[in-house]
Amino acid sequence: MLPYTELRFRQQVERAIRSIKTVLENNKTPECPTGGGHTYDDKYALVELVTNTAVASQVTCLELLGLDEAKLKKLKQFAQDRSVTLRLKVEEKCTFVRQTERQKESSAYVTEKKGVAGKSTTTEKVITKFTDYFWKFEVEYELFAFRGNDIDDKILLIKRCGQHELKTSANVSPHPKNTVIPSMDVNITWLLNKVGDKCQATFSIDRFDKACHTPRRNPEVEEAITYFSDFYTWAQSVSNYFKAQLFPKHSKPDSFDFNLINSNDVLVPCVPLFVNANRARSQGLEKEKKNTLVGINSDAIPGSPVFHASDLNKMLAEQSRGLRELFQRMEVNFSNSEDIIAATDAKVAVIADYFKLISQHYYNSVEFVEDLIRKQLISAIGRELSPVDFNTYMAFHNKRLFKKDFRQYPFSYPVRFEDNAVEGTVSIEAQQTVGSDVLPIFTHVRGGKATVPMKFALDASSYVSFYGERYVHGWVSNQFAGKSGISSLNLVSRARQFCSYIVMVGRIVSADVFQPTFSMLVRNKDEIKIPLELETIPTPKEFADAIASLSPEQQRFAKAFRAMKLSSTLFGVAVIQIKPQLEKLLNLPYGSLAKEISLTQRLLDLFITYQIPSDLVSYDGPRNLKLSLKIKIIETNVSKIEEMVATTKQEQLLQHQNERLFQKKEKIIECGRKGGFFPVEEAGEVEHDRAWHEGREGGGEGGEGGSIDFEECEKSVKEVKEVEEVKVKRAKRKEKRPEAEGKNLASCEKEQVYKKKSTVAKKKMDVRAMKEREEKKRNIEKEKERERRERRERRERRERRERRERGHRLFDKHGGRHGGR
Repeated sequence: MLPYTELRFRQQVERAIRSIKTVLENNKTPECPTGGGHTYDDKYALVELVTNTAVASQVTCLELLGLDEAKLKKLKQFAQDRSVTLRLKVEEKCTFVRQTERQKESSAYVTEKKGVAGKSTTTEKVITKFTDYFWKFEVEYELFAFRGNDIDDKILLIKRCGQHELKTSANVSPHPKNTVIPSMDVNITWLLNKVGDKCQATFSIDRFDKACHTPRRNPEVEEAITYFSDFYTWAQSVSNYFKAQLFPKHSKPDSFDFNLINSNDVLVPCVPLFVNANRARSQGLEKEKKNTLVGINSDAIPGSPVFHASDLNKMLAEQSRGLRELFQRMEVNFSNSEDIIAATDAKVAVIADYFKLISQHYYNSVEFVEDLIRKQLISAIGRELSPVDFNTYMAFHNKRLFKKDFRQYPFSYPVRFEDNAVEGTVSIEAQQTVGSDVLPIFTHVRGGKATVPMKFALDASSYVSFYGERYVHGWVSNQFAGKSGISSLNLVSRARQFCSYIVMVGRIVSADVFQPTFSMLVRNKDEIKIPLELETIPTPKEFADAIASLSPEQQRFAKAFRAMKLSSTLFGVAVIQIKPQLEKLLNLPYGSLAKEISLTQRLLDLFITYQIPSDLVSYDGPRNLKLSLKIKIIETNVSKIEEMVATTKQEQLLQHQNERLFQKKEKIIECGRKGGFFPVEEAGEVEHDRAWHEGREGGGEGGEGGSIDFEECEKSVKEVKEVEEVKVKRAKRKEKRPEAEGKNLASCEKEQVYKKKSTVAKKKMDVRAMKEREEKKRNIEKEKERERRERRERRERRERRERRERGHRLFDKHGGRHGGR
């Protein structure tokens, strides 16, 4: 079926109202329902009457196709224990009949010839022989209803055989010899169950059912929509067969007026209309009269604007009259009952189209009622609600619903130890829409001081027990229109400056065991967000229904897996404060490190970065010593450890410098071995590293009182450079006179090749550098040209603007548009 659109529905209603006014009395005015003038129960009554009218209307159409009261009662008996199917079965045949020959003479033409004896004329004609092949095309179809899958136990409604002679110019069959069209079936059990014993439509909505939400959204109307949707598909298949497949096979389709196969002008009574309320109260109850096979019988509600059953029966009678009148016109046009296009075929096609109208009108009617409720609600509230609005309403509603002891509170807790200052916050925050404010969620909470310890594992052999405050939270996630209204849910931890604590996230697997999955240290203005992904676990009923048809082994596995998931569904967050634990670790009394910020930061750095054992810095002296002396002893221990760490750092740095120096010396040796030259800069760097190394060994920074002599280092570097320059000069002299130096010709050639390669490489570098300079120069020129062009354009625009303004001033000065010259 086509989707509901208000414009198309209004057009259907207006067309129906014009026809209904000709049926009802003048004191009854049909009108489309609006926001007022009726109650909510009237909407239920309206949907029930529209459904009953659609049922009676369909039975009326089947009556025109051959259904009578006896057949209807038998079909109702079938529907009591089995399903009933309506089927259209079609078979087509095409057989050869005869072959004929015919001749066709062309027009004669005369030819004149002039000779010695005079003129002579010749008359010529062309005779063409044609061979015609005649075929007999037969179609046989029947419309019947049967019970279950027993086709032999059927009730026939229509059966017809038609034939037509086709002619072809070739000995080729125009259609297959035998064709069996796939059966077109539709289940009509629902329709038969909604017809009572007294041939009255008996559809009703159970308004007390928990699944009944509105006149449209309830199980009864959902079944009706499913049935009419299936019937719409069946009717469309039947109509397409007759109009698109059977009728075009006729040799002379233009001899028929197919415009008569149109039921748009026939009244479709299943439309949601009210009668004028004031007049309905004064009209009284009329005696019901039924003129069709199935009518409508309903109890009239005093003062209700819903149509009385007698008025609906009149509409059904008008529907039957309109269809019969249409049939009479088609019998005149499709008179030959033995042809493949006859009045019976046209009737089936037009009834199929009318079935589609009934289904579409019914669907539009119930959707209109639902849309009317929606518009009334939006009008009452003032705007269309979203999931965010619903969450806001639920927060407001819960404040009024629960008492003070049971109210919901935001999940946002300060991290502090007893009466000390707040060190940070832990919260679960939700963002409703992208770009909106991030606010904590509201939960039901119960908690207090713990009396029984809980524990969590550090590793396979270590456990930590803890008490503290414990809270149990319950959060309800609301959904509106299938959406939760929350785009993101995060666990957020924030710490203040010089403050730190540990946050562990995991599951509570038993009454005294916490199983952390992740843990993090939050310190010094850190803000950590952990996205929380929610997963819905099936309810016990849903789980039982899902495993009902599984094997015993599969059921046991599913139950065990569900038990595992249920045992770890309790989400837990544990916050451990560092300072109290650090004081206990260092054997200090409570509150000793409250104002020792520097010492605390140094201790955390040693424990976290270098993982120093706590015994190296903790206090192990007498207990009755003053607190200040205890802290001083711990500071001394911390300083010693820091000095040891610094010394270790310097040793590691020195080792790195030694390795670097060794690698560079190896490089110098390798270059000399290959006959190359080691760069002077790197040689100086090697000497500088060596001098630095000697200075460190002699008591440099962090040593036993020595220091680095930078002047000596620079002097050494200079000496190394001078030595390298001397070597280079000697090499040049050897190149000029290789025989005097005792070199052989081969070594001289090698040096010349090396020199040539170096020269070529240097030239290439010079060319590349020159190109880069030229490219940079061109870019600068382009930029300058672009700036000059922009300045010139700005100057021209300014001049044009000034000329235009000057012209306007002259124009105004001399009298405007109508002034003189």
